[in-house]
Amino acid sequence: SQRFNKFGLTGCLTIYNSLFKNTSLFADKGSCEDVINLVSSKGEISTLSVDFAAYDALDIDFSEISIDQIDINKAGNDCIDVSSGIYSFSSAVVKFCGDKALSVGESSYLLIESLKILEASIGLSSKDSSIVDISSIETKDTDICLESKRKKQEFNGALINLSSNKCNSEYVHADKYSKILIKEESEL
Repeated sequence: SQRFNKFGLTGCLTIYNSLFKNTSLFADKGSCEDVINLVSSKGEISTLSVDFAAYDALDIDFSEISIDQIDINKAGNDCIDVSSGIYSFSSAVVKFCGDKALSVGESSYLLIESLKILEASIGLSSKDSSIVDISSIETKDTDICLESKRKKQEFNGALINLSSNKCNSEYVHADKYSKILIKEESEL
């Protein structure tokens, strides 16, 4: 009836306090709160793939992780959720996200080269003192392309720096505490 186990862990696969080197992670049909949950870990993951997550597909907290290729297909909630860490993604392709394609929160920094989204309520959300530097975003069937906001009062606003915007939705939202900076096509 609750989406965490007797240890308070929310992941079908939870990896804690670990070092990754040239690692590949694959998961299919997870019914936990987070199909893959990486906590307090560091290192490099070459490929990460999740298919058919009941709730969040990938959740990373308190970590320093770089991932070359992320492929997520169908999540009941967020496809990717990162918080309180430093992250780098070369390429992320996410499809059929119930809520956010990529959620970045709680004083995180994310550098991402390419994010491709097919169907999500929100494409990229940066919240609560987080900074996202993204080279390219491309969306299809996404209601809100970008949002930047303060959600929790103990944090400041958030920032998104975007170089190339190919969103199907022109809707972007930044609250009074936050910013979204989109480089003009002529400046590229």
